[in-house]
Amino acid sequence: HPRPAYRSLPSFVDPPQPMKYRKPSNRWFSPPSVNALGPKLRQCASLTLQEFAGDGHTDYVKSFGDFYPVRVFLTSMGLALEHDRFLVSCVRRMSGKRSGSPEDSALMMSAWNDIAAFWTGLLADRRVNPLDPEVDFVTYMTEATIDDHPFPDDEIIDTLVTLTLGSLDTLKGQFGWCIY
Repeated sequence: HPRPAYRSLPSFVDPPQPMKYRKPSNRWFSPPSVNALGPKLRQCASLTLQEFAGDGHTDYVKSFGDFYPVRVFLTSMGLALEHDRFLVSCVRRMSGKRSGSPEDSALMMSAWNDIAAFWTGLLADRRVNPLDPEVDFVTYMTEATIDDHPFPDDEIIDTLVTLTLGSLDTLKGQFGWCIY
């Protein structure tokens, strides 16, 4: 689709633009930064496993495969886990909906719009109540620049939506293939 109803920054821009959009987040997602999250990610795994360990059975993808990636993502972004159920509901509406049918497209766009609204509200809050930019990715992005200019809010939101969907759908899919 040459002009989708959404932008996917930095993916849907021509070179050399993608590197300009990726540059602000490179440090955040560098190997040393991700490695430093190890203990917190193990806590996320433990929390997720504890939620169904006593049941004696589980649907791996719906229990661990849905929730662990979301918790990893929230942790890596410096956000509270309280948003996990909301993001899981969005990922469930997005995952596997690739038939192109009007119903699937509507479901995907509703999830996309809900995620964009989530980030829009959080970004507006961080503009008024910034947190530590070394811990909170949204605050960090409010201080980021592109070509020595502040990163525009609409482009921050597009980048956050892309990171959300790219991270969660991909990781959930990888977990599914690991079990397959």
